[in-house]
Amino acid sequence: MTEKYGNHKSRPEISESLYSDFGTAIRKSGTTGEEYYYYSKYYTRYYIRAAVVYDIKIINFLAAKNIF
Repeated sequence: MTEKYGNHKSRPEISESLYSDFGTAIRKSGTTGEEYYYYSKYYTRYYIRAAVVYDIKIINFLAAKNIF
């Protein structure tokens, strides 16, 4: 499977998560052609990476809530 999809180590969310608590990126997928929100977290030896289609539901979910 790695051969087909390639190594994701150079992706921005992966690079960011190596030096921060986590990494994120929003970009168009080369595989599906859709825009995705990517999240990555590094755990000692492994990266956990998740992606979800970046649509209005996700935009609203990620928006800052200024409720006191």
